[in-house]
Amino acid sequence: YVAKGKMWHFKPRQLAFPGAEGYGRYAQGGRGGQVYHVTNLSGERIPGSFLYGLLDVKGPKTIVFDVSGVIDLGFQAVFTQPYTTIAGQTAPGKGICIKGSNINIGSDNICRHMRFKHGYGDTGNAMGMSGSNHAIVDHTTAAWGTDETVSGRGAKNVSFQYSLIAEALGIADHKNYETGHNHGYAATIDGKIGSWHHNLLVHCNGRNWSMGGGMDGENRAIGQMDIFNNVVYNWNGRTTDGNCHEVNFVGNYYKMGPDTKRTQLFIQQYENVGHPQSTWRAYISGNVRENKNGSLSQDRKGDTYDVQLSNGAAMPSYATVVNKPFFPSYAKIHSAQDAYKIVLSEAGASMPMRDNQHLRVIDETLHRSYTYVGSRSGIKGEIDHENDAGGWEAYPEEHRSKDFDTDQDAMPDWWENLCGSDANKANHNDDPDGDGWTLLEDYLEFMAHPYLVLEPGAQADLDVLPYFKGFTKSPQYSIEGESTLVNAAISGSTIHLQAGNDGGIAIFTMKVQDSEGTTHEKRFSVAVTGNPNAIHKVWSEDDIQVVKREFFALDGRQVYELQSGQVYIMRLTDTEGNIHSVKILKN
Repeated sequence: YVAKGKMWHFKPRQLAFPGAEGYGRYAQGGRGGQVYHVTNLSGERIPGSFLYGLLDVKGPKTIVFDVSGVIDLGFQAVFTQPYTTIAGQTAPGKGICIKGSNINIGSDNICRHMRFKHGYGDTGNAMGMSGSNHAIVDHTTAAWGTDETVSGRGAKNVSFQYSLIAEALGIADHKNYETGHNHGYAATIDGKIGSWHHNLLVHCNGRNWSMGGGMDGENRAIGQMDIFNNVVYNWNGRTTDGNCHEVNFVGNYYKMGPDTKRTQLFIQQYENVGHPQSTWRAYISGNVRENKNGSLSQDRKGDTYDVQLSNGAAMPSYATVVNKPFFPSYAKIHSAQDAYKIVLSEAGASMPMRDNQHLRVIDETLHRSYTYVGSRSGIKGEIDHENDAGGWEAYPEEHRSKDFDTDQDAMPDWWENLCGSDANKANHNDDPDGDGWTLLEDYLEFMAHPYLVLEPGAQADLDVLPYFKGFTKSPQYSIEGESTLVNAAISGSTIHLQAGNDGGIAIFTMKVQDSEGTTHEKRFSVAVTGNPNAIHKVWSEDDIQVVKREFFALDGRQVYELQSGQVYIMRLTDTEGNIHSVKILKN
């Protein structure tokens, strides 16, 4: 007997990771599957390459990086397989940058702390989530797209959070338009339902965001978008526009830049398309426009939002703007002013460190400034080619040592020893504490936030200012958390750490509160281990010939004077061009 009816699907109510929010928060990723190690920077489908792991390794998997540097995919269109975790935070050195990127994040994917940059030379996106179902992108950077920088068409149950969309290329010879057309667009999104929240969109000409509608088989509008707490800076001609069956547009902060022209933040477009019974409505609340003189404008029809008719469309007979949200957000929603500070402190790939572009666009947003001008458009801040902004920055190639992870379960030996695990047995899928996250996921969460590794008895100071860059109005800092492993105290913006004699991992919470009462907190961990080179390859300067020595702060800034008690990354280049790096404590 066969009964016809609807097919129901059920998912475990286990967050993708602590802090996952929105409609993609239950993405499973590679939980319970195998581990794949990226060991080379090839852009081809060969063992050890990123592309091989994405396309040729079947089944649930977590992709970790044993190498840092640039992976050039040559604009290949890549669609990731379901049940994949991409853990960019595991890379050594300066992390990973995908060059010539055109990657689409698939269903039940988790992607964190990755950089996807497209660049001039082909029409395409830096990354997307098109057609994806149950997926989450977190603390990721997308830049230099030539079609859109991010595409989320037809996505369902997805979250794109705390990420950076930067410098969409403007006049970059889009293949579908005439010469001179500016297509420097941030993102087009549609589907049912998508959460697009706490992101920074900076120096993009338009589509900040573009709502792409969303239709069913009968051409009825079904799209649902949850767009909240985003920060947009220095757009030019277009902000958020298009249409959607139901959209929550809440608590977004739009900061006019040196070449911003359009003042409306949200445009509902009615184009006389789709099923005649389709409706397109919006809930608009708590959005802010910061004008060029620093004054603030709140939600007001005709000023910050409006309706646009085209193609013979008449004004709808129903209310186009409603007075309550269409659906819950399943996330903490901040005021637009608070979101501005939090997003500038959080958005984008920040582990193992922020790159130069990331640091620059945050500073430009904070100070309403720009550094570069489009070589063809002449628009301030909005470039037409990556060379307008100095081209591809360096990401030194560094490799994990062979004894970093003896059993190849993606958890380094030092971590397993501190956690009471077995460094000689691949047990990454165990869950001894029963919290639903595996041992491997616990390690990935550790690596996704600021951390230090100290020897027993060691002291260190950590400046928290780089972790709260959006808080500029008389910020006051504190630290919470009790540990028998590490004593932590704070003075001004400096955390003073004193490790005890026992090994283990201490977890603290760094907090900030400014003069306006805005608060934010960030996890910070300290691993106490007897191995001073626990995280990096063990080497001695006596074994290499050093030709170059560089020092970097933990937020990625190069420094030239070291302060006593501070922790830095020292990078050495030898006569063969090899890079060696280690975290050091200045005496």
